Amino acid sequence: MRSHEKQQFANEVGKRLKEAYKNSGLKSYKELADRIDSLGWEVSADSIPKYFPGAKEKDAENTMHIPGAYVLAALCEALSVSIDYILTGRDMYDDVLKKVFESDSGKTDGK
Repeated sequence: MRSHEKQQFANEVGKRLKEAYKNSGLKSYKELADRIDSLGWEVSADSIPKYFPGAKEKDAENTMHIPGAYVLAALCEALSVSIDYILTGRDMYDDVLKKVFESDSGKTDGK
């Protein structure tokens, strides 16, 4: 993956994390850190903002950071969103449900 592609991916991940954060009803990154802690994860409250666009904690080049697997899992659980959605913009369960509904809608015998 080229540098600009990696940054574009990081930006997309950041946008989806920010959307999930807004939808969570949490009022601050401190509240998010507290929720993460209450779920048993160990993530530094100071590190959380660097994964969200528009946060103060960006590096010198003003680039977004991609969370590692552990932090991503903690963020997703705390924000009640799937890792699939954060990484791809799609939820694997949506794809499964779509296939189920498509197969059920094709039945004509009432079963």
